[in-house]
Amino acid sequence: MAEYFQNAWTGWTGYTDNGKLPALLMAVLLFLWFGRKKREQMPFLVYASFMTLCCVLPVTAAILMLYQTKFYHYEWIWSLVPVTAVIAYGLTCAWTEYRAENGRQWKKTVPFTLLLLAVLLFCGSLGSTLWDRDSRREERMSAYALLERLSGRYSGERLCLWAPWEIMEYAREKDADILLPYGRNIRDGFLNAYSYDVYQEETVMLEQWMEHMSTTGEADMEIALPREDMTVPAWLAEKEEPAADIATLERCVEKALEQGVNCILIPGEASDEAVARMESALGTGAEELEGYYLFWC
Repeated sequence: MAEYFQNAWTGWTGYTDNGKLPALLMAVLLFLWFGRKKREQMPFLVYASFMTLCCVLPVTAAILMLYQTKFYHYEWIWSLVPVTAVIAYGLTCAWTEYRAENGRQWKKTVPFTLLLLAVLLFCGSLGSTLWDRDSRREERMSAYALLERLSGRYSGERLCLWAPWEIMEYAREKDADILLPYGRNIRDGFLNAYSYDVYQEETVMLEQWMEHMSTTGEADMEIALPREDMTVPAWLAEKEEPAADIATLERCVEKALEQGVNCILIPGEASDEAVARMESALGTGAEELEGYYLFWC
């Protein structure tokens, strides 16, 4: 249970770091409870207030996290709170009452409207920043150009691509006929239809190895293995170093070929040893293509 308390606290701090909508939500709730004489929609207001307190207080937040299981993170318990509806309702009530007090004096109403919009804008992230969008657009266009060249050069039935994440992320977006050994849900479990929709360890190893290759250029990667001896006390297991295994280039290539991969891209920063071993494992030469090494299987 202590783990849930810790996750509830760190989850709350992380949730508020990403935006101040929780603070705006609480301000709106205080206004609806104490800043108005009338209280319409009482069932809705009581429910929203109660669930907000449950998500904020560590004890009740931990209980909610225990109920939803460890597969979901802290942020998911906020799906029980109608955050958008409460904020929209509260701001609408504030605007309506202010306009009723000032009649049709637009010189007062318009600045107040702009003030509410500014508060909403500065309290929450309404999307990625401009420079993030520009960076993503450039990355997408670069990936599109590379994928188009690959599709144009492949003469088989369907291209099955294994490449660094910045390419695979846009592969199916660019061409739905391209096959992949794993998709975006390997990194974001929330995209799975069910909590038990998980990849096999060998497929996860492929994704981790390619990421390791992209960051280090090395051909082999050390991976942790789960303990087989379940009789080891928990306090001792935490102190001991976990068992390790080596995900070699040859091992990963073999698993990729078993999944039908017929085109492999590795970053141009890969070591000479990694390129040579990849050529040996596939029995084909490497081609340099826009900052990557291309291998046809």
